[in-house]
Amino acid sequence: MKVKIVDSQSDNPKEKALAKKWQTGDCHGKISPALAEQLGAIHNRPFQFRMAWMKQWSQEDCPTPEISFLAKGTLLPDAQLTDNSGYDIILDRSSIKGIAKDKLASLIPCGDYEFPQIVLGNRGNAKTTEYENSWQFSIWYSESAIEADIVPATKAEAQKLASLQNNRIQLAKYLVEQHDKKAAFRQTADDTETSLNELGDEQTKRHESRLISILRNDKLGQLLDFPKVVDFMQEQLARKWKDLAIKGAIHHGSAMAQPGEDLLPGTIVAPHLRHGTEVIVTRYPIVSKDNIRRYTVNNKQKPELMQYKGCVFIRPDQAMQHHQCDFDGDQLVVTPASRLPHIAQETLHANDENQYEAIEKRPKIDYTQATDEDGKRKYTKLRQIAVAIAKNKIGWVATLIGRVQSSAPEAGQPEGLFNQRKEKLLGKLFDALQIEVDSPKSATRLEDYHPNLLETASKWSQQYPCYL
Repeated sequence: MKVKIVDSQSDNPKEKALAKKWQTGDCHGKISPALAEQLGAIHNRPFQFRMAWMKQWSQEDCPTPEISFLAKGTLLPDAQLTDNSGYDIILDRSSIKGIAKDKLASLIPCGDYEFPQIVLGNRGNAKTTEYENSWQFSIWYSESAIEADIVPATKAEAQKLASLQNNRIQLAKYLVEQHDKKAAFRQTADDTETSLNELGDEQTKRHESRLISILRNDKLGQLLDFPKVVDFMQEQLARKWKDLAIKGAIHHGSAMAQPGEDLLPGTIVAPHLRHGTEVIVTRYPIVSKDNIRRYTVNNKQKPELMQYKGCVFIRPDQAMQHHQCDFDGDQLVVTPASRLPHIAQETLHANDENQYEAIEKRPKIDYTQATDEDGKRKYTKLRQIAVAIAKNKIGWVATLIGRVQSSAPEAGQPEGLFNQRKEKLLGKLFDALQIEVDSPKSATRLEDYHPNLLETASKWSQQYPCYL
């Protein structure tokens, strides 16, 4: 397998320029369409890949890296850049994981390689899908905008739920459809997104899956009077009412993010949307309102990209600046502004300045190098690292951001001073959320920079609750 390795994230201007020629990006490369199809991919859709190379597989007649590595990211089928140039894959070095960046360039130099053997897999093909709305989105908008754009659809869905309560067969069908939509969402969502939306344990999920299977196959409703089935349907219906109250009934479109280096600022290429469409773009978890932006779909600036499906092309600088988005499989939420006209009016354009102070990613600390106050290693075993990663506080911090953002001053309290203190606290929470989002890759935790933040934010939300 002939592979060209380039580096779009390199500090070397020549390497960066070469990567631009080969149209790679942060964790993004190109692949021969024929090879892509062997992996179950489709010639006109990017896909998430996983790759492994072991130095034990090297042969004398094949130039290969002298170190084993794992790689992940997305690959876009492109015959002109691969087949026509004699390559199977154009791999961006940013896709290689587990090797310190300051050592990566010397251990795996950019250049041409020929792998006699390699492990390469397809984690999922790009596709457009729908996301349920989230309170993380709604909290940044005025009551009047929410009432105009979200409440009407929510009332209609509430009437539908009320009617289903009296028809068990139709309710069972509805619950199966909702379960299948969530399953499709899990296949496309990032790990951080699923950690915010999936809070049940494995045993609960298996129980739910078994009962959904019963509902799916019981076409005549013969089992719908069984106590366990009745209890399950009532629990699911209660959950739907709760979700409707918290999230509303609107849905957002989404597609896999892909780099478009030379796109005009404030524009995207979205083959599934009409040219000229104004869209609202974000990515979960939403740190602040600055992460929600308006773009214009300009599909005429890059006609060659219109052949691709299931994805949206965005400038890498705006993807990172506004959405903390790279191209290893991140899903961008892309919703036509016409669906939410009042919310769109309150949304910053992609070229506007930030409303809040920009959040910078902190340097990542390898789990094997993390030390405690006494200078001893925090983690000496792999299982300790696994437990630490699983105990991230993404959901906790995101919830506190929602509560602090929605907080209201006490009667007679100076609103200006309240908002100043509130914005300062939100800034710390934004930073904490970014730290926790990076926890799978870094041993840094929010307590390292904000020791008492969770307690402070919890007390704030209790002292200044919002009852809207």
